[in-house]
Amino acid sequence: MKKYLLLSLLLCCTSSYAESLDILLGGWSQHYVATISDLNESHSMIAVDVGKFNFGTYTNSYNNRSNFIGVEWDWYSNSYINIFCNIVATSGYKEGQMPPVVPVPTITLGKGLFKVDVSSIPTKVTMVSFRIKIF
Repeated sequence: MKKYLLLSLLLCCTSSYAESLDILLGGWSQHYVATISDLNESHSMIAVDVGKFNFGTYTNSYNNRSNFIGVEWDWYSNSYINIFCNIVATSGYKEGQMPPVVPVPTITLGKGLFKVDVSSIPTKVTMVSFRIKIF
């Protein structure tokens, strides 16, 4: 997975899609899985969003280190809100805990340098993170 993250970084930084660069931090979640009681809900995420591509690392719900790469498809955007779907490939989960590729609908709220992302894996978890615009 580290090779994929490095490759993604190189592609993103040299790509014509690099019209923007954001850093995502934090990652707090609320789970909707009633059968599991000891899930981590503070994820120590650090991620980079370059144009339509993103990659990063976090402590997953099962307290394992996960790495991910993803691509975004915008659904709606204006000055204060951006709604998109992020298709994410992730590592660090055991079989049956999380599919290796998952769609993650996301709403980014705010204007200027600091924004808030609210993401969801429907019926499983809702997550919140902070987004800092670099350019």
